[in-house]
Amino acid sequence: MNRGLLKFFLIAISSSLIFGQSSFPNSRTYSPQEQNSFFKEVILPFLNGITTHTSPYPEINERSKVQQKIIQNRFGGKHLRIEPHTTYAPQSSLTFATSDVTTDGIPRISIAIPAFMDQYFWLKTTNKPRWQEAFEVFVVAGIMHELDHLTETPKVNAKTFNVEVEIHINALTTQYVTSVLVEKYHKQVYLSDEFQYRAWISANRNEKSPIWRKAIKDLYAPLMK
Repeated sequence: MNRGLLKFFLIAISSSLIFGQSSFPNSRTYSPQEQNSFFKEVILPFLNGITTHTSPYPEINERSKVQQKIIQNRFGGKHLRIEPHTTYAPQSSLTFATSDVTTDGIPRISIAIPAFMDQYFWLKTTNKPRWQEAFEVFVVAGIMHELDHLTETPKVNAKTFNVEVEIHINALTTQYVTSVLVEKYHKQVYLSDEFQYRAWISANRNEKSPIWRKAIKDLYAPLMK
């Protein structure tokens, strides 16, 4: 982490955290070449679809367009910067991306490539039906979640984890991204996406519902100790 910069806001933490795991069973060390190839071949197409508003999903494209306009306006016309990293995030090996503001005021999303690789290869080894779709939703929802953070959260980096912020931001992401992909495009979801989607439906899509609040607090419990 650069001096003078505080990382904040975690996205899609695997629901394996809820069951007491601190990392994926298949977690391993990936070479820089492996990570570079994975980012270019697997992650980058999803990122490009979001940032250029050319994904196969018009609702996601429209929302990302609005998000990026709000972010640019909030930060004095500065464009969003997305940075891939070949190390795990300092918070946890189950932190897939973070959003922050650099010391010179640039809004930024940082992507932990090895964490996404762990998720991808774990899903692959499970032989779950349509696991590729589930990974797509995981990536798209994760990036859109960080965009949601940057549209609403304070311009000064937060020094502590705030579960109330996550309750609200996760509600936005689940309603406008995950629910759209599941209900209109019939995408498969697993792990944290499935956990959040089911909780959102059980809560009647109400972020103030005790069901939703408990679900997000359970999801982020390891960070609240």
